[in-house]
Amino acid sequence: MDCNTSASVALPAGTLDSQTTPSYKKAKPHPYYNYTRLPDGWIRLVRIHGDSLDDRDPVSGKFNLRDDLYVTLHDYPLSSCPDYIALSYTWGDPGGMIDPTYLIFTKEPRCFPINCGRSLLRSTRNLRDALRYLRQGQRARKIKGSFTLDLESIRVEQVYLGSSSLLDLYWIDALCIDQDDLPERSTQVSLMGKIYTKAQLCIVWLGEEDHYIRTAIDLMYDICINDELREAFTEAENSKFPRALHRIINKAPREQIVGLAVFLSHTWFSRLWVLQEAVLAQKIAAQCGSHLLLFDVLTTVGSYMARARAHFNLGSLVGTELWNILGQQRKEDGVYFTDSLAMLAMLGSIKQQKNEGTMPVFEDVMALAAQKRSTNPLDRIYGVLAITAEFQLDSGPSLRPDYELPVPVVYINATSQIASRQNLIFLRLVCQEDEKGIKGLPSWCPDYTNIGTTMVEMGSGHRRTVVSSWGRQPDIKVVDDKLLVVHGFRYDVVDNIAEDVTGLLDLALNMRWDRCGSRLRRSGSTRIDALWRLLVLDEFYEQTPAPKAVGLFFPSMIWTFLVWGATSSKNLCRIITELRSLEPESQLFLPDVELLQKSIDDGIWDDSNLEIQVSYMVEEVSLLEQRAVGANLVAEFQQLLGFASADISSRDLAGQAVRVVRANVMERLRAVATKKCFFTTKDVRSFGMGVSSVKTGDEVWILQGASSPVLLRPLENGNYWYMGIPHVQGIVDDMAEDEPRAREVQVAIIE
Repeated sequence: MDCNTSASVALPAGTLDSQTTPSYKKAKPHPYYNYTRLPDGWIRLVRIHGDSLDDRDPVSGKFNLRDDLYVTLHDYPLSSCPDYIALSYTWGDPGGMIDPTYLIFTKEPRCFPINCGRSLLRSTRNLRDALRYLRQGQRARKIKGSFTLDLESIRVEQVYLGSSSLLDLYWIDALCIDQDDLPERSTQVSLMGKIYTKAQLCIVWLGEEDHYIRTAIDLMYDICINDELREAFTEAENSKFPRALHRIINKAPREQIVGLAVFLSHTWFSRLWVLQEAVLAQKIAAQCGSHLLLFDVLTTVGSYMARARAHFNLGSLVGTELWNILGQQRKEDGVYFTDSLAMLAMLGSIKQQKNEGTMPVFEDVMALAAQKRSTNPLDRIYGVLAITAEFQLDSGPSLRPDYELPVPVVYINATSQIASRQNLIFLRLVCQEDEKGIKGLPSWCPDYTNIGTTMVEMGSGHRRTVVSSWGRQPDIKVVDDKLLVVHGFRYDVVDNIAEDVTGLLDLALNMRWDRCGSRLRRSGSTRIDALWRLLVLDEFYEQTPAPKAVGLFFPSMIWTFLVWGATSSKNLCRIITELRSLEPESQLFLPDVELLQKSIDDGIWDDSNLEIQVSYMVEEVSLLEQRAVGANLVAEFQQLLGFASADISSRDLAGQAVRVVRANVMERLRAVATKKCFFTTKDVRSFGMGVSSVKTGDEVWILQGASSPVLLRPLENGNYWYMGIPHVQGIVDDMAEDEPRAREVQVAIIE
């Protein structure tokens, strides 16, 4: 090994005489590369060659992007290695638009050879493309005039590369880690947090450029440099910003909107590992083909769109044109650009949090990782170890990656680590038992491969039921890796159950309202008020409790369930008629029965009857202003729609109401329509909602260390089975500060 003033350096690991294959691993046949064993705390860096004057075309004097790739691998101690660039990318098809040849040549995950000394490294096609463009960037910087970067790429290089613009060393996981050596993978993955933190720059490789990239970049910069948007974003008044953003989007050429959608459909935005890489990198830029883009631009656009998402649906502006461009396969994969915007918004928030010296907490990281993908289920934990506060000790992560452990063991160990911090937040991630793809997990342990559908804020309206009201510290233990021992008290018991909204309305019709919980019957509250609040989890535009004007959308909510086929139309009109008679004060919040009956007779639930569906929605929405007047909620309703002025035309009001229904109400209800049921409780007589497997006799508990109520099913041996997070209307108000102390604390053992 050679030494210099900056780092200890091994001989290039690509030379044959330096290769010593670990004894526990079978050597690869010639010409494939055999990795040498790394000392503890060491990493490999890859150098991309082929940037001398001799590599230029003798006629044109220019470099050929598709020249053969030549690299060498070099071993360094991480603590004293030279400057390098870390690459963040996806192994498979990078998206947005599908290249048909990709499906032909990438059946074998790593089938593209790269020359390394006198051997060959195996690479994915996407990585090979990235290496070509990285090499082209090196050539452009070293040999002026042979290649011209666009102005934005030059600005990014000036901001981020500076004096290190001649870097040619990279850390790339597929090349710098022996992927066939499980012990080495485990060791190197445990170092990845430090690797990305130490990198001079992280380049996010999105894939080769297409003709949409320039239009997307133009729109993103138009959004980011707009002074009106920047000022409105920081103001407390929440309606000014959405209106300003809406004006910009409306003025943008359609090709820019579509270009942005295609750009954000790149696969990178859907992968799990990129979260850790993007959060930890000190400097980060995105690259698509030869275009470089400040990553801050992406997070700013994501934050802006997230702030305004309730006021207009960007997806509806693109429509089916996106799938015509990307292909049906991309649609079936579920990669959608609005998810990328939400991810970028959260990523920007977490990076800011980290820059302020605070490590992201488990709940925020899991919310960010919920829709992200990984090939290996172990990476659902290992991929976020370095950015999760609860997994850290002073010396580093408290859990160490080990790819030889069974998946259930890793998931239980990770969850037990969270529990040891006296926190039960992981209970909100547990899906129904029949949805767990990883078998052998206790009922309380999440299947981290399936937390997307369970991250819905079922307990969002219960956030005020916090641990601090107990006046004592939680005492949470995991025994024998299978029993969760907690303390708390039983709040109530599930009584009657309804499978859909029609059944819920019937429960309300037959409930003795005078026997309901006192706070549920608080002044001005009605059955219908309790029902619509239940459906939106009593939260709207991040306001809890939801403004009363939200109840004006209750007829649209019922319409939504009918259109989705998520509720029965049988007896629906009869039940609503009786409710209108029983509670005259609620009539303005209930559907017009004649209009509803006509739509049912015409087959509103049939997807082929789109004209009927639209016609009913238009008629229902046209009644909103009249209902708001009758309920004395005009000002509140206009504010809900984002209008500050009272001088609003009925047409504008109806148009914005339709957008709010699509962008907020329907999205909110989508979770309710998926494998949920409704119930009433036996003692307090509250309305509730839980997973579809809830049964009569299941118990609602308040646990120390939990921010939401939980449902537990009693077992014959006296223990419990965890049934998920319910939403019980009125439970927050019933939990007065003195009540937890007045209840007898019990021990619950959950299997």
